[in-house]
Amino acid sequence: MAIALLWGLISASCSSGPAPATGTDTATADTLVLDVGDGDTSPDVTPTVDTQTGQGACDGLADGAACDDNDACTNNTTCQGGACGGGAPVSCKSNDPCQIASCDAALGCVTTALSDGAACAAPCFTTATCQAGACTGVTPLACPAPTEPCVASLGCDAATGQCTKAVLAPVGTACEGDDDVCTAEACAANGQCSATGAVETCEAQQQTTPCRTWQCSAASGCAESGDVDDGTPCGSLRVCHAGDCVPEGCQVGCGTPLACPTLTAGAAAPESLHYGPVAIVGGASIHLLGGSPSKQHLVYSPGSGWMTGTALSQGVSEGAGVLIGTHWYLVDGDIEEGVRIFDLEAGQWSLGAARPSVASRGPAGGTDGGYFFVAGGGDDSLNATTATHRYDPGADSWTTVAPMPTARGFAAHAVVGDRMYVFGGRDDALSGSSILRATEAYDMATNTWYPLTDMPTKRNSAFAAAVGDHIVVAGGFSGSTTLAVIEIYDTVNDTWETCTTSMSSAFSSGAAASLNGGLYLFGGGSGQLGVEVGQFP
Repeated sequence: MAIALLWGLISASCSSGPAPATGTDTATADTLVLDVGDGDTSPDVTPTVDTQTGQGACDGLADGAACDDNDACTNNTTCQGGACGGGAPVSCKSNDPCQIASCDAALGCVTTALSDGAACAAPCFTTATCQAGACTGVTPLACPAPTEPCVASLGCDAATGQCTKAVLAPVGTACEGDDDVCTAEACAANGQCSATGAVETCEAQQQTTPCRTWQCSAASGCAESGDVDDGTPCGSLRVCHAGDCVPEGCQVGCGTPLACPTLTAGAAAPESLHYGPVAIVGGASIHLLGGSPSKQHLVYSPGSGWMTGTALSQGVSEGAGVLIGTHWYLVDGDIEEGVRIFDLEAGQWSLGAARPSVASRGPAGGTDGGYFFVAGGGDDSLNATTATHRYDPGADSWTTVAPMPTARGFAAHAVVGDRMYVFGGRDDALSGSSILRATEAYDMATNTWYPLTDMPTKRNSAFAAAVGDHIVVAGGFSGSTTLAVIEIYDTVNDTWETCTTSMSSAFSSGAAASLNGGLYLFGGGSGQLGVEVGQFP
């Protein structure tokens, strides 16, 4: 019986043979001790055994006495009927996954190396193979998703091969550690989900549906709880009504849609129209003033055609103009020497105070019946301004008012009620595209600007006219392309429609006017000689 044989000595003297392996009680791979089983502390018995038969080891010994059968692969052998045997087999184990342990009767526990590619067990891998004697992982162990709110992920611990290595979420990460979804919690440095004291206000839901009230329930979170008061503002020129956000002064679906116009050619003008004239409606006629710049004054009457009016005292181009009482007021877009004033009763032109702005090309203009409002414009480099000014005809003075949100010049513009609407334009100070889609409205009564739905087509040097609650925008430039497209803006519902019909030819820097329910489009930049007349179904 082998009790404590030091197999390292055998291994050293037999280096050409297989490497010894540890028994089950072995502490290290370097000290190879034969496993003798639990509780066996008896010293070795001096072998007197016949190596072929095992006889002789029990000579003179009683049955049950310990003996040595000269087999390194058995433990606790005893004498029975004069023969040595009946011992327990030695259990051999290798600490190297690429070495197989076995027992040799002469040597005891030995190991045999596995060939390259043989499967082995490596911590944190579901598959591994032996390579050059080492167990190399192939398929990493996929750790499950963590169940703790402040554990971002689980990793495998190489010492145990288990997914117990926690990666904590950053401090401050929102988490849910209790049953109340209305209280805010965040991850702490110790990995715990702790209350922050904040309470869910349902602000995000309120912004999405501003005309509904929201409350937070501990069990279910944010939920609608009713409607806000009718008349509560909910956006640009919009208020709440019965839980919906609708245009001011109406309910859902209010307003009468305006169909796209049918265009026909009108009478030819007596002379070529200039670039950027100002159109003002007076009585039963439309007056086209200046352009390019020039002092030209042409009058178009739907019933009688064209005639020539009193020439301007100074040229006007790319400007804006309005009718207030019995006077026209014009600002020039090229050289701002002062507001041009025409007395309709006296038939005379005069010059008023100049607008306090150096960027005047292509401004927007409108009136509330008492003041002349002018917004934006570009300088000689086409860099635009947001400046908005109000001219008081009685005092012949200008006042700076609320600036337009978007800097621009060469924008289309028209007035509906107390609001001046501005469409598109350009600002070459912008990086990227300098051509704009932006639509904004200025409330002349409250000195307030409102952002509105963008125009579908980005363009500058277009022209516009109000037809009831709608504004028709036509022509213009989009980059290097001259446009013939017509789009209609619904001021009540803040919506756009692009017409399938378009002008007979593309042009920009023209003029537009509405008279007695009809639409009149006048050529400008392309030197057109006439007018296109639009009729609405």
